[in-house]
Amino acid sequence: MSIPNRINFHPDPNKNKWIRAFEEEMMRLWYKLATLVNGNIKMSNENMSVVTVAVADTGSADTDFTVTHNLKRTPTGYFVIKTDKACNVYTGATAWTATAIYLKSDVANCAITVMVI
Repeated sequence: MSIPNRINFHPDPNKNKWIRAFEEEMMRLWYKLATLVNGNIKMSNENMSVVTVAVADTGSADTDFTVTHNLKRTPTGYFVIKTDKACNVYTGATAWTATAIYLKSDVANCAITVMVI
């Protein structure tokens, strides 16, 4: 995603000084936003409330396994980032908590990395 770092805008010198000051401040804020968005937002725990967790062994196929996290809240979802085998990871039957989520894999004994969000 990219946004222009300038707005096509020409201030009117005949406007009230407060309106001109407001317009100038909006231009400065737009430039700061463009700088942030254009290449400086990363999908990581630096910019979002997420945690990346490595699971060494998912255990038996189609059985809940625990992914412990430290979000201090019940997560809203997860992304599977990496697996060592071709497998599908899906939500388990156990309710999620502020310290753990429960997932399943259709293949036994996978090593996976999950981003908990």
